Amino acid sequence: MRKLDPRSRIFDAAFELFYKKGFHATGIGEILERSKAYKKSYYKYFPNKSDLAKIYLKEKENYYLIFIQELGEKYINFEPFWNSWILFLKREINKKNYNGCPIANFSIQDGEEFRAQLNSFLSSWTSLLTSYLIKSVYKKRRFEENKVKEQTKKIMLL
Repeated sequence: MRKLDPRSRIFDAAFELFYKKGFHATGIGEILERSKAYKKSYYKYFPNKSDLAKIYLKEKENYYLIFIQELGEKYINFEPFWNSWILFLKREINKKNYNGCPIANFSIQDGEEFRAQLNSFLSSWTSLLTSYLIKSVYKKRRFEENKVKEQTKKIMLL
């Protein structure tokens, strides 16, 4: 692990463990051991593990939303957008430590604690993709926004 400040080391360790093992299977002691940080440092920055998980989810949300936004800005037409999206997914899947979509993994293993945050993320993602589809695919056709949202949801299931 790189020599970073304790907060960054805790972030890195927690993010890796949440992705690899899941939120509930990751203990604070394990995060501290992996980050080589002290318990006092942990509680200085994070009152509890849930606060750290909320930051993890926000980081993942931002990463994916920025990626989708950049793809939408780069590709005016849907086909190259779609091809880049599929290429991105293939690269992710072929990574050595690939363990599935971090957002999907988190939503499956968690009960209700983070449901609002996960729903907010999915809503933002749906809005962004729907907006892109309206601009690129449906720009010259009449359309019903609900049908476009249905197409967006199908894309998101990949």
